[in-house]
Amino acid sequence: MTELAGGTDENPLIKDSLVREVYNKSRKFSVGEKITDDEIANFCLINGEQFFIGHDFQANCETMLFGFEKAIQFAKEATDLFCDGTFKITPKHFQKGQMLTIMICEPSTNQYLPLLFIFMKNRTFESYKKAFEYIFTVRGIQFSKLIQIHCDFEKGMIEALQQIFPKVRIIGCLFHFKQALHRKLVALYTKNFNTLQNSLFKLYSITPFMSHEEFVLTMHIINQNKVDSIKDYIDYFNKVWLPHYNLISQYNNATAIFTNDCLESMHSEFSSLNIQTFMKLLRRYLKSN
Repeated sequence: MTELAGGTDENPLIKDSLVREVYNKSRKFSVGEKITDDEIANFCLINGEQFFIGHDFQANCETMLFGFEKAIQFAKEATDLFCDGTFKITPKHFQKGQMLTIMICEPSTNQYLPLLFIFMKNRTFESYKKAFEYIFTVRGIQFSKLIQIHCDFEKGMIEALQQIFPKVRIIGCLFHFKQALHRKLVALYTKNFNTLQNSLFKLYSITPFMSHEEFVLTMHIINQNKVDSIKDYIDYFNKVWLPHYNLISQYNNATAIFTNDCLESMHSEFSSLNIQTFMKLLRRYLKSN
């Protein structure tokens, strides 16, 4: 790999031959031009490994999938699966959709490992369902030891996952839950919370760690004491979260992984990538090879 870079670390240069190669390959992918799977696959060879998995271009549910087979082979041992989408790094054709990433916690090393990157045209239930069906039915990627799936509270994604994995527990991200509670608190009372309002926020924040019986009893006590200063907040919780105890509950969490932060952090790095960061990563990679 050392032939890719020349000059000093302060002023790294990419050789003209590499620039020409990337340019010549990218010319084939102009907007509206049809390309074959073989052309995509040839373009997506990274260090001799194929990164392109396949695509499903059904109407209104277009998806393209990427990932390394070397990583995907760990899927069958995974107990926890993480799903999250980002909108900041999608190509133009998918700019109204997202890039959905599927990650696991590799059990033997306890390391987080991204398996699949899926470009989706939109975020409807049908799109999620088609994408997941392609992964598990067409491609035959198996998660035979899966216990839990961690995601945010996007309705379409959750309903699709429940259909594909009817026996696997779907757990909403604790961070997203508390963030939503706090956002609503600020929206209702600005930042001038009184003691009662703040106490209710803290009480709601720990409900995911209550058993179902404790949760029901707590909700009953709160609703029996619905004074005017907290009525709107209670009504919000009753409407949005009360019916979904199973999604917010972290009680008896099999692996004590409560958030989707591992995947959120990776997406954050993707979306904030700039030329300085890229060159720093490139130099580190070249040095290690």
